Amino acid sequence: MFAPTQIWRRWHRKVNTTMKRHAVASALAASAVPSLVMARGHRIAKVAEIPLVINNKSFVGIQKTKKAVEILKKIHAYEDVAKVIRSKRKRAGKGKMRNRRYKMRKGPLVVYKDRSPMLYAFRNIPGIDFACVKRLNLLDLAPGGHVGRFIIWTSDAFEHLDELFGTYAKASKVKHGYHLPRPKMSNPDIGRILSSAAVKSSIARKRGNPRQHKKPVARNPLKHLSVMASLNPLAVEIRRKKLLSDAVAAKSRAWRRKLLAQKKARKQAILAGVPADKAPIVKHRKQLRDVRKKSREQSKKDLAKSKKPEAEKAAETGAKPTEQKPKLDLKARRKLDRERKAKRSKRTMRNRFNAAHRKERAAFVRFLFEKEEVPKSERRGIAKKEELTKQQKWKLRVKGIKQAWALKAKKAAEKGIKIEKKPSKYSGPKKPLAKREKKLAPKPKKQ
Repeated sequence: MFAPTQIWRRWHRKVNTTMKRHAVASALAASAVPSLVMARGHRIAKVAEIPLVINNKSFVGIQKTKKAVEILKKIHAYEDVAKVIRSKRKRAGKGKMRNRRYKMRKGPLVVYKDRSPMLYAFRNIPGIDFACVKRLNLLDLAPGGHVGRFIIWTSDAFEHLDELFGTYAKASKVKHGYHLPRPKMSNPDIGRILSSAAVKSSIARKRGNPRQHKKPVARNPLKHLSVMASLNPLAVEIRRKKLLSDAVAAKSRAWRRKLLAQKKARKQAILAGVPADKAPIVKHRKQLRDVRKKSREQSKKDLAKSKKPEAEKAAETGAKPTEQKPKLDLKARRKLDRERKAKRSKRTMRNRFNAAHRKERAAFVRFLFEKEEVPKSERRGIAKKEELTKQQKWKLRVKGIKQAWALKAKKAAEKGIKIEKKPSKYSGPKKPLAKREKKLAPKPKKQ
């Protein structure tokens, strides 16, 4: 477990000894590369060389911090110490209450072989740490896991490294059976290797326009007919039939609007006082069809009389005779006739009206408004049929029909024509008015 500070937390990890030695050796090797040291943030621009090794004689007799600072300034390592002093700041969090109020950057690491009084001179300088070469700690060589610590070596400590870790030629004397890890590559600069002429000559040429495989776009079959056709081969035929039926329906709607407009014009004319026989006539589709059929037949007869043969006309004008269209075979003609018949039947079924009902309704309106037997204050309610009961509406309707037939018979008698009255289709409401009013009356409350 990682997080909780409890006794069952896994505080330690077992790491192989050789791996730990390899880690220390790698951290020491990284401290000798100036670019890695500078990348870690150390100020070594004016330092003479890296790794920085100082003769033991330079530290003899130094016990004061003032002398240690002078030595650091001479070797141009004090700039890194100044950086540490400038970086001192308060710690964030509760660590301020736990005896670690301030924190600062890491400075140089002084590595020695044997203890000497010079340690007392360097220990009071901020950021400087000490390490014995015999007991090197990975946390000092690579703080935070970042290699490249700036190390100041004493000469005897630096010479002792060969005995401690050995060389590529011989094994270590102190660490039994340990050999330094050999590098996998003699030149670790990958960029330089890739840009070399030897590598470029064996690599294939760069392609001009590599082929790109685009992801297919998923399209909705309900919106794209081509996609639907790939899924359903009959989709095109279904769509074609739907368009044809929509066109028929649109034509039927147009005819319906035209018919309603004619009816409205006739009604307005009757309300304005125009006699019924002089009012605009509502032309039904069947009547119009018969008229058109007769006119077409007559025009064909007239054309046949006046029409000359194609050969005679061509001889007179000098033009070539027009090619006649090939006649359809019996099967195709029957199919065409069936389609036309279906269209006609749709039109008639949608626009068929009851003529008798329409005449009676017109007579009722004419009786109410032409003769002005109903006051103007009551016309609105009667016309909209909002304020009258069902019984009153029925009575007015029967009365209007009777009056209309009487007027019609009177006008016919003047012209010398006898009209027989047709029996009314209306027999009144099913229940008597008294029973309905009794049923609708509120029931008395129980005391």
